[in-house]
Amino acid sequence: MKNKIKPIAAIAFVTVEAILGVIIWVTELNVLPAYLAVVLAALFVALFSERSQAYFLTQVALLFTLAADYYLLVIDDKYEIGMLWFILAQLCYFARIYLSEERKSVRIAHLVSRCGGILLSLLLPFLILGDGVDLLSVVSVVYFVNILLNAIFAFISFKRSPMLALGLLLFVACDIFVALANLGGYIKLGGELYLALKSVGFNRIAWLFYVPSQTLIALSGVMLKEHPRS
Repeated sequence: MKNKIKPIAAIAFVTVEAILGVIIWVTELNVLPAYLAVVLAALFVALFSERSQAYFLTQVALLFTLAADYYLLVIDDKYEIGMLWFILAQLCYFARIYLSEERKSVRIAHLVSRCGGILLSLLLPFLILGDGVDLLSVVSVVYFVNILLNAIFAFISFKRSPMLALGLLLFVACDIFVALANLGGYIKLGGELYLALKSVGFNRIAWLFYVPSQTLIALSGVMLKEHPRS
């Protein structure tokens, strides 16, 4: 029965997310529709629960995302905690991508690059910011390295789950604009393009990518069978 209604539910889900995306843009990032878009993604996956690694890890990641956005968006405070929740979400996507990969060479490359990337991300803020480093800058770089690696390895296995790969790519694009919105507190930025985008609103632009990213990621956990061994 669930499989029969999945296509209809998916169309309705995408339609509502698209409407919320328009509302978010028009209202210049109103908190209620913005957070509702993330809640809806988690609820959509919850409606079609099944016993698979892909489903479970996607559901947990979306719940971690809800927790992250609660701090970053709803209460707009304690950003370090919010970013830690986002790191946990990306570790779930890492597990999903890694466990679905059957090629031993790719799995080894994934583990090596992940360990090396995390170590590098712990050092970079200190090397770049020096005395200006703080906890938020460190966890933010660790988070970004993890999501970037997830997007890269999701595209390496693109045929297995194209929706996840595209969703993570849009997620990365979103985070680039979020970074631009916050980098000014650490380093001096300028230029005509930067100022033009700033006038529109970096966080507002970020949500143009964020809503479809969460929509695609949720669909990837519901619509595809990725783990024949599970």
